[in-house]
Amino acid sequence: MKDMIRQAFNYYNSFVAQAELDVDWAKAFLNEEQLRRIELARMRTALVDNWLKMLTSDERFTIEKHFIENLEWARVAHSFGKHWDSIFFRSERQLGTYQANALEKIGSFCETYEELIHGVFDSLNQTEHLLEVREAKKDEQDTRSVRSQHRASGPLKQQKGGT
Repeated sequence: MKDMIRQAFNYYNSFVAQAELDVDWAKAFLNEEQLRRIELARMRTALVDNWLKMLTSDERFTIEKHFIENLEWARVAHSFGKHWDSIFFRSERQLGTYQANALEKIGSFCETYEELIHGVFDSLNQTEHLLEVREAKKDEQDTRSVRSQHRASGPLKQQKGGT
C-alpha cells in the first residue's frame, strides 16, 4: 500500500495537468479513453489532495517537497529552513520521520477505504500517459541511435572494402 501511495505522490503533477484539461471545449478532439483518463486523473488528484489535508504542516511540507517536487533530502532540509525564515531547521533524519509518520497516516486511511483506493490507483502503471510517452520517446531515440550508427558504419565498410 505504501508503494502505491508513494507512486501516487510521484505522479501527482501529471494527474493535476490531466485533470485541469477543459473537457468541454476539447471533447471534439479527445476519444473515450482520453476522456476516461481525465476523469480518473480528477479522482486521483482529489484523493491525493485529501491525503495531504490529513497531515500536519511539517508532514505535508516534507511529502510535497520530497515526493511531489522530487527534491533530494538535503534540498528538502534547506527548503524547510527557508520556509520558516531560518527560525526552524530540521535534520534530514527528522524530515524522514515526518515522511514516515505521514505515510503511516495515509496508509491507515487507505486501509479504511481499501476498495476505493485500489479501484482508483491499481491501474496507475497502465493509465499513466507520461510513462507511455516516455517509452515511445525512448524507443524513438533508440531507433534513431541505431540508424545513425548504421549510417556511420556504412560508408566506412564500403571504403575499407574498396581499398
